[in-house]
Amino acid sequence: MERVMHPSPVEPTLLRLQSHHRSELLWKEKTPYDLSIRPIKIETAWSLFTSYPSHHRVEEYLSSAGLYDVVRVGRMQYDRHLLTAMVERWRPKSHCFHLPFGEAMITLQGVQVLFGLRIDGHLIYLADIFGKGRSWRDMLEALTGYVGPISGRSFVSITNLTDFIKDELEMEPIGDDNPVAKVEKIARLSMLVILGGILLPNSSDINIRLHFLAFLDLTGSAGSYSWGSTILAYLYRSLYCASYEGARVRYGYLPLIQLIK
Repeated sequence: MERVMHPSPVEPTLLRLQSHHRSELLWKEKTPYDLSIRPIKIETAWSLFTSYPSHHRVEEYLSSAGLYDVVRVGRMQYDRHLLTAMVERWRPKSHCFHLPFGEAMITLQGVQVLFGLRIDGHLIYLADIFGKGRSWRDMLEALTGYVGPISGRSFVSITNLTDFIKDELEMEPIGDDNPVAKVEKIARLSMLVILGGILLPNSSDINIRLHFLAFLDLTGSAGSYSWGSTILAYLYRSLYCASYEGARVRYGYLPLIQLIK
């Protein structure tokens, strides 16, 4: 007698949110094509580092902040079909993927080993910097020298930001003789692109949060933050939202999903 594997949950009473899970449409064969996962576009952010490799003086700041290994690993090509399949297997309550051979999850150790991101240290808590009456435009100009337009009060276009960095590097490339202040500004700009354009992108595809400026102290505190746990928590929230019917993953560091073992 041929054994048939039923693809849906064996015991539905244990999965109280199944009726709202995106896999429910799959079991009913009602999943439309446009519900496949559409990763956010990160080409603009990566184009900065592929076209203008960081000088070793900038690399030192990025390394001390614990972010340079991400640049060294480089950009990974997204597999939409794999991402869609993995999200359909994600269970928000258990925070793991339910696969035919068992459960799998993204761990802090994996984040650290694969991308060199710190998983201990100070937590990133944006609520600490809200409502302090600080002008993000003034802070952006003071820390980076950027005087271009911003979106609203706390966002900047990633295209405008990367174009500004490229223009700065074209006019005055970073070398061994540049003033420290110049190198620090380019380092902060690069860190802002890494955080807001690659590791912690939002769903807009085009803007970077200026709140990251509060964590870019190059005197040493930038390297004391637990970037790895922040990035993993942010991705978990993205998966939580995307696992429900009609949603998509549009933010978070998606290579962590593709590299899960």
